[in-house]
Amino acid sequence: MWEDVFSSATELVKMNMARSALEMIFKKIAVDKEYYARVFEVKGQNSFEDMLYHNICNLVRVVVERNPIHIKEGEIISKETFLQYEAMTLVNGIKYWISKHRNEISAEEAVKFYEFLVSHSLIDIIGQDTMDKVIN
Repeated sequence: MWEDVFSSATELVKMNMARSALEMIFKKIAVDKEYYARVFEVKGQNSFEDMLYHNICNLVRVVVERNPIHIKEGEIISKETFLQYEAMTLVNGIKYWISKHRNEISAEEAVKFYEFLVSHSLIDIIGQDTMDKVIN
């Protein structure tokens, strides 16, 4: 079942429709929210969370391969680390949504929430001056 979802999501990404791929993943989970809330509780090798992470990491890899990436060799973060971080961010976003807010937030709203979080840093939200005060 999930192989079909990620196969379709990968095809959407290849057609420059990454947002549609993201929406499809969220909507697929929204169809049976209670089930996914339970499977996220199962831990260990071959868990749903582990499978989701690996599939999303592969999907992010396709996005990055098809688009220019602004990470230079030798920077503080490697391309692979970036891919893994992005996959963890999305998996944790889905997990938070489905375990805490599945009945209050629709799949469409969850996608918008995720997009906001990944497009705004803490510095964007609180400002550099405030951040400097927090750090120093």
